[in-house]
Amino acid sequence: MIFLIILIILLVLITILLLTPIRFKIDSNKNIYLAEWKHLISAKVLLQNDEPIVQVKSFFWKKEINLLKIKPSPSKKTQKKKKVSKQNKSKFNFRNKIKPLLKSFQVRKFFINIDTNDYVWNAYLFPVFHFLKNEKRQLHINFQGNVEVLLDIQNRPIRILWVLIF
Repeated sequence: MIFLIILIILLVLITILLLTPIRFKIDSNKNIYLAEWKHLISAKVLLQNDEPIVQVKSFFWKKEINLLKIKPSPSKKTQKKKKVSKQNKSKFNFRNKIKPLLKSFQVRKFFINIDTNDYVWNAYLFPVFHFLKNEKRQLHINFQGNVEVLLDIQNRPIRILWVLIF
């Protein structure tokens, strides 16, 4: 009976982990650069005094890492790599999985408003952006020097696992 309860709790936890969305967000207006596994863990890049800082948060744990003050670890002597014969290689080919893996992501928001600081390039891009934009993709060209990017994509681990298995 206890084994059954533990098994059910374990299955519920695995199901929750597989169904909890993973989100990536970039917002240049608000300086938000975020990667998070909803309600479990998040990593955010902040700019404080022109120094990039990565802020990692979990339930009860929080850490800030200054990217400019990371010291590289002392390098070890490189070891000779053994040649792998074709017979020992696995049959898994990641190149065939990249396109379905990218298709498994949902683009929630995609907004670009750019100025290339070149009137000729802006004029060339204006009709291209006009024909490429739709409800989900908002592409704009401005002639005022503004650059804005908003990208919000989401995926679930179950979709990633499904693509990698099948």
